[in-house]
Amino acid sequence: MALLRMKILLALYIAYALLKFFDFFYQSYERRIGAIRSAYANDARAIKAFDSVVLVLMVVLVALLFWSGVEYLSLYDGTSGRVHSDPGLFSSFLRAPACGQSAGAAGVGDQADVVCDSGKSREAVARARVSDGSVRLGAVPHFHPGLRPGVIACETPSAVRSTMLILKLIGGAIAPVILWGALLFLPAGTVAWWQAWVFLAVVLACSAATMVWVFATNEALLNERYGSPLQKGQPLADKIVANIFVLSFFAVILFIPLDVFRFHALPPPPPIVAFAGLGLFVGGWLLIAIAMRENTFAAPVVKHQEERHQETIKTGAYAIVRHPMYTSVMLLTPGMAIWLGSYAAALLSIVPIVLVAVRIIFEEQFLRRELPGYEDYTRQVRYRMVPFVW
Repeated sequence: MALLRMKILLALYIAYALLKFFDFFYQSYERRIGAIRSAYANDARAIKAFDSVVLVLMVVLVALLFWSGVEYLSLYDGTSGRVHSDPGLFSSFLRAPACGQSAGAAGVGDQADVVCDSGKSREAVARARVSDGSVRLGAVPHFHPGLRPGVIACETPSAVRSTMLILKLIGGAIAPVILWGALLFLPAGTVAWWQAWVFLAVVLACSAATMVWVFATNEALLNERYGSPLQKGQPLADKIVANIFVLSFFAVILFIPLDVFRFHALPPPPPIVAFAGLGLFVGGWLLIAIAMRENTFAAPVVKHQEERHQETIKTGAYAIVRHPMYTSVMLLTPGMAIWLGSYAAALLSIVPIVLVAVRIIFEEQFLRRELPGYEDYTRQVRYRMVPFVW
C-alpha cells in the first residue's frame, strides 16, 4: 500500500512538472518564437508548416519526458526506498563495469557497497563508489562460484537497456533535423523559408519512421550506425574517400541556401518539378531504410564484422544492385536541392555521387578479399549501383 501511495505521489509530481513545462514553453513560444512567425505574416502555408514542425518537436520531447517518468516509477521500490537503476541513465549505463571485469579495473573502490534485494541470495543491485566519490547505481552483478574473488559478472538491467534504446531512437530521429536545419538556415541568414520547414518536417517523419521500422528491433545495427567514421579494421582508402564524401554532401547542403538567397545561379524550378524533387528525396530515404532493414551489417564504414558473424546479403534490394544505399544518394541528394529551389546545387550533387562510385571500387576489392561468398555474389548480381547500367 505504501508503494502504491508513493507511486501515485510521484505520478502527480511528474504531471505537475509537465504542466509547468508547458506553461513555460507557451510563454517562451509567444514571446520569442512569435517573432519568427511574424516573418511569415503574408504566407499562411508557411505559418502552418512552421507550427506543425513545432508541434511535432513538442510531442517528441513530451514523449521522452513521459517515458523517463514511467521508467522512474517502474524502478522505484517503495519498501526499501531505493531506485533499482540510476535515473541518470546515461551515466549508469556507460560507467557500469563490464562483464567479467574486476571491481578495481572498473574503477570501483575497495569499499563498494552491495545492496541485496529481499529474497535474493545470488543477485544484487550494486551501488559502487568510484574514485571521485560519486555513487553509481544500475549494474546487476551475478556472483558465480566459478569466478575468482573480486570479479563481477555484470548484466545491465532490462529496463535500462530498453530505455537506452528508446533514447537512441529518439536521438536518431531528431539529430538529422537539427543538423539539416543548422546547415540550411544559418547560411540563409533567415528562417523565412517555408520550403525548408516543410523539408525538415519530411526529414523528421522519415527518420522517425526509419527508427521504428528498422532500428527498434535491431539495436546492433543502430549501434553500428552510431559508430565513428574512422574505425579499426577500416581500409585507409575508405577512411579517405568516405570522409571526403561526407564533406561533399554537407557542402551541397550548405550551397543550397547560398544559391537560393544570394547567388541565384539558375532560375528556380517550377512547383511541379520542385514537388518531384521532394518525391525523389523521400524515395531515396525509403531505399536506404529498405536496404538497412534487409542488411543488418550495413555499417557506415567498410570493415569485416567478424564479431557479428557478417555474411553476404543477397536478398531484397541487394538482389537488384550490390549497393542499394549508394543508389539512394543519386535520388535524395539532387531531389533535396530541387525541392529547396536550387538547380545549381542539384548539378553540384554529381560530386558526392561520383565519390560513392569511387568508394564502391575500393569497397568491393576489400569485400572480395575478406567476406566469404562475396565473390560469388558479384557474379550473381551484375550491377553495382544502377540497374542495367553499372
